[in-house]
Amino acid sequence: MLATAAISAETGNVQVWGNNLQGQTNLPPGIGEIKAIAAGTGGHVLALRTDGTVVAWGYNNDQQTSVPVGLESVKAIAAGVYHSVALRNDGTVVGWGFGPFGQLTAPAGLSNVIAVAAGYGHTVALKADGTVTAWGLSENRELEIPPGLSSVVAIAADGAHSLALKADGSVVAWGWNSEGQSIVPAGLSDVKAIAAGQAHSLALKKDGTVVGWGGAAASNVPKDLTNVVAISAGWDHSVAALADGSVIAWGGSAAQDRLNRKFEKVIKAIEAGNGFNVVLLGDRPTISRRATAIAEVVNGFLVAVKITDGGSGYSVAPIIRIFDESGTGAELRVVLVDGVITAIVVENAGRGYSTIPVVKIASPPHSPRLGIRTKRVALDLDLVLAHRYQIYSSNDLSTWNPVGEPFVAEEESVSREYDTTETGLYFKVAEVP
Repeated sequence: MLATAAISAETGNVQVWGNNLQGQTNLPPGIGEIKAIAAGTGGHVLALRTDGTVVAWGYNNDQQTSVPVGLESVKAIAAGVYHSVALRNDGTVVGWGFGPFGQLTAPAGLSNVIAVAAGYGHTVALKADGTVTAWGLSENRELEIPPGLSSVVAIAADGAHSLALKADGSVVAWGWNSEGQSIVPAGLSDVKAIAAGQAHSLALKKDGTVVGWGGAAASNVPKDLTNVVAISAGWDHSVAALADGSVIAWGGSAAQDRLNRKFEKVIKAIEAGNGFNVVLLGDRPTISRRATAIAEVVNGFLVAVKITDGGSGYSVAPIIRIFDESGTGAELRVVLVDGVITAIVVENAGRGYSTIPVVKIASPPHSPRLGIRTKRVALDLDLVLAHRYQIYSSNDLSTWNPVGEPFVAEEESVSREYDTTETGLYFKVAEVP
C-alpha cells in the first residue's frame, strides 16, 4: 500500500477504527504529533512524527512494527502487506519486517528518492527525476516497470501490482492482474491521486470524482460520489474522504456503515487496511470576519463603544479608527478572546464629539481557504481608507510570500484576482507601515 487503520480510538491528530484482530486500533499512548500515516493490508499501522521518527503498532508476526533502533530523519513512510518502509531526508530507503524476497534491501546506489510504496513482496521508489525503481519479488511481473516510464509524480502499490501517476494526469499500471487491477480504464485522465488495494485500484480525478477498477467489491465506486479530496484502497474495501469531513467506505463486508464517519476537523490523509481505516486530522482554519461597532456620545464625550459583531479570526488586536469632523482625542482598547473581539474599552473619552462618530475596525488577516486548487481566485478585501496593506500567499500555510507591492487603500472595499499557478493557493492581507 501507499503511505496510507467494530473498535475506535483517537490519540492526538490520529483516529483509527474498524477491525482490531491484530491490535491495529490500539493506538500507542502519547504517540506525539503525527504528519503522515500508513496502513498495511496485513494489519499493521505506521505513523511518522513531526520530529522525523516513526511509531508502529498492530500485527507484528514478521516484526513489521519493530521500528529499527535509531531510525530518524524520516520524511515519508509506506506499509506493505507484512513489511514497512521509511524514506529518510537524505533520499535513502530503510525496510523492516517480512523480507524473504529482498523487498527490504534497496538496490545499491539508489539515491534521490522522493516517495516509496510497498506491496506483498516488492517495494517501489519514485526518484526526483520522475523515474521509478522496484525491488523484491517478481513472480507476477511486479518489477517489470513499463519501458520508458517517466514524468511520474506519485506511486502506489499493494498485493503484487503497482501504479504510477504521471504529470499529465494519466495512470500506468503493471504487475499481477488476476482481477483486472492492472488494466487502466481507457481514456482515464485528469487524475490527481492514486491508490492500490490487494486486487483493485483507484484514481481520484481533479473534479473530485473517483474511478475504480479490478476487484468488483472494492472498485465499484458509489454512485454520485463527489467532492472527494483523498482516497485509499484496503484489502477488499475502499475509502474516500470528502471536503466536508465525511468518510465514505465501500467494498468488503467490513466496509459497511460501521466504517463511515464524519469529522469536524480537516482530513489531511486517509488510509485503509484490512477492515480498518486510519485518518490524520487537522484543525480547520478560522474563517475571518471583520468586526463592527457603534459609538455612544454624551455631551461631546465618547462614553462607550458597543460591539454589533465581534468578528472572528483576529490573531492580534486590530486598529480602530474613529471618524468625526469635530471630535478628537478618544482612545480605545480592544479585548480579544480566541480571535473574537469581546469588548472595546474607552480609555479616554476625548472631547468635542457633536455627532455619533463612525467606528471602523480593521479586518483580520484573510484566512486560508480550503478546497480543491483552482487556477484563479478572487479576493474581496475590507480595508481602512488611506492605510497601507500587503497581500501574501502560501502553498503550505507556514511560509508566506508577498504578492506584488504594498498598496494604499483608496476604497473601503477592494477586489483582487490572482492566478494560483503563479502565486500560492492560500491568501491573507495585513496592514503594513
